[in-house]
Amino acid sequence: MSPEEKKAFKAAFVSAVKYGAASEVEAFLALEFTAAQDAWTPLVSATIRNRAPIVQALLPFSDVEHRVLSTGNTVLMVAAAFGSEDPLRVLLPVADAKATNLAGQTAFMLAAKAGAVGCVDALLPVSDTKAVDNSGFTALMHAAVKNRAECLERLLLASDLEARETATHQTALDLARASEAWACVDILAAAKSPEQARAELSAAPSSAVLPRCQAIVERAGLLVEVASAQNQTSGAKNGDACAEEGKPLPSAVVDAGGLRRV
Repeated sequence: MSPEEKKAFKAAFVSAVKYGAASEVEAFLALEFTAAQDAWTPLVSATIRNRAPIVQALLPFSDVEHRVLSTGNTVLMVAAAFGSEDPLRVLLPVADAKATNLAGQTAFMLAAKAGAVGCVDALLPVSDTKAVDNSGFTALMHAAVKNRAECLERLLLASDLEARETATHQTALDLARASEAWACVDILAAAKSPEQARAELSAAPSSAVLPRCQAIVERAGLLVEVASAQNQTSGAKNGDACAEEGKPLPSAVVDAGGLRRV
């Protein structure tokens, strides 16, 4: 086969991987056209496009631990990053789920970062949920920063909520607040004990934060009493003024505990 014919043949093979049926890809493979290094790009293409039957057909001819040069991602990491759940499940039995890319991230972290719930579920039993990447981020932190609330809820019980190995020593909750990922802020804050939530409420720096703290505490079976705009006491008025200035609220609005049980 001439170089031109090989080039055309390879282009046809790649096209079959992207757009054709599994039987077409298998026909190319039966001709022993491709070696492991040739199959790598088609394997990635099929994975990105969520084409599990094509991935299955390519596996015997592919090196699943081969790396994409720009990121150091394996094909399992590519599946996780693109949310390609079906190819990921095909790859999982033969791939190293704990391998890391150039940033120190695992497939599990990439799935959490992408908000790929199905991939997170598949990887959870075989992953180190408390592992950190080169920046000190856990999978929980990646989900929090990107406001991936559904993924974050799945990670809560298996994660260290107080981990703070980032350069700024921030927890997942701190990072979610900094990213204004409010859905994740509420979930992470509610995961704290009532005592921790009470402490956050009493230390609320402004009236903008107070409603969120109230919602968190109410879910723990507690209620914060705040005077209505039409029926404010003089103490409540003083409290509003302090809240606007970012000062602690006086006891007339929030007492020492900050809460009353209902």
